[in-house]
Amino acid sequence: MEKPTFVYRIDIATTPERLWEALTSGDFLAKYWYGRRFRTDWKVGSPMQTLTPEGGVDWDGQVLAYDPPRLLSYTFQIVGFQKRSSRVEFELAPRGKVVRLTLRHYDIEERCVEGISDAWPAFCSTVKSLLETGRPLELAE
Repeated sequence: MEKPTFVYRIDIATTPERLWEALTSGDFLAKYWYGRRFRTDWKVGSPMQTLTPEGGVDWDGQVLAYDPPRLLSYTFQIVGFQKRSSRVEFELAPRGKVVRLTLRHYDIEERCVEGISDAWPAFCSTVKSLLETGRPLELAE
């Protein structure tokens, strides 16, 4: 079994369905990820991109797993920066009144590990804030 390069877990006071929406809805994404939106149909094997507010492609990927509201996985390659794709996986598990989000990122280029290790906790924390308080964290981009 392949070992992830990076793992992050966070408990969020929400429902699996609401967290799933936060991870897959372009409108929801725009609220907490600097105005970015997804372009995909979420079918396994389909391409996906994250678009900047200006409409440019931020990163490319491919949907690998889409099992609402339990498992989401896709490849991830920052356009013009990464030399190859890596794979990210979001697993949602109800735990009483919270949902545990486990994020695993596989096959990260060595030069990207530090940036990923800073970016994913910030991403997860602002999702948590938005779902629990109605306001995303105001993080520097």
